[in-house]
Amino acid sequence: MERGRISETGFPSETIAKINCGALYFNAQFESSIFATTALVASAGVAAAQDITLGGSAGAGIFHDSTNGVTDIYNSLELEVTFAGATDNGLTFGATMDVTVGTDLDIGEVGTAEFDTPGAVNADEDGTFGLGSIFISGEFGTRTFDTDGIDNVYDDDFSHDFSYAYDAAGFGVTLTYNLNATAAAGDTWSLELAYDGNEAGTVPVTAFLETDDSSEMHLSVGYSITTEFAVGLEYETDGKVTTLSAAYETDMFSVGFAVDNNSEWDLDLGYSAQGFSIDVSTDEASAWELTGAYDLGGGLEIVGGTASTSNWYLGAAMSF
Repeated sequence: MERGRISETGFPSETIAKINCGALYFNAQFESSIFATTALVASAGVAAAQDITLGGSAGAGIFHDSTNGVTDIYNSLELEVTFAGATDNGLTFGATMDVTVGTDLDIGEVGTAEFDTPGAVNADEDGTFGLGSIFISGEFGTRTFDTDGIDNVYDDDFSHDFSYAYDAAGFGVTLTYNLNATAAAGDTWSLELAYDGNEAGTVPVTAFLETDDSSEMHLSVGYSITTEFAVGLEYETDGKVTTLSAAYETDMFSVGFAVDNNSEWDLDLGYSAQGFSIDVSTDEASAWELTGAYDLGGGLEIVGGTASTSNWYLGAAMSF
């Protein structure tokens, strides 16, 4: 199973995102969720009507890379800044930036992470500045500018520069475009058409179509049988893969399962209660992963995980 098969949870990431199937997701990057807000000060006669939002996160611990036989420390700190404003006629606009110092932990799939692999573990991030997206939004939709920072909605192996998104009464469209595209198929544009019956207040059905200039397509339909149980059906033209998925979620438990016409499958089990969460996933190859976290309150969590490859990590995640 290529698309719609593997996420860090072992459950189809597209299905989770589009039909809210509810498999627990463990975010190994420990993104900050606590913010402090300040206001811009008036300068040169310009009224101070805008906001700056600060967010911070940090992580530290030990990671064991079984592939290379290395056990080492990771530690990093990230500062995120969000700028927001509004015009008198109702337009909103904003931008983001961040700076990261230390050795960043971005495990992704625990079983396949390695030290000194770009985008995985122990990447030297000292003094790395990132200018994120800049957007303008109104009744016409949202236009976002972010050089090589916007994912192709069909194939996130490609990054684009510009996106346009519009949503009304449950119907949505997203278009991305790369102004400096190469000859590679998928590098120029991508398109997503979506419908959310829950948002429209009609039927509990979601559907979407994703494609790009490769001419391949990904189609998905989801149906919420109850507020706790949902099913989904996906078709991927690349490889002609059909995937059937189902998920069940309560306040404490979650179960997600997906199988395709190539007999490849994923199973994810989750439990969460009183600040403790655990997630177990496996597939047809018995490539299992186990991750967990305990919330101590105040923005501090103890986190850990291991996998069938004998990789493991243990550390702390902090948000400010």
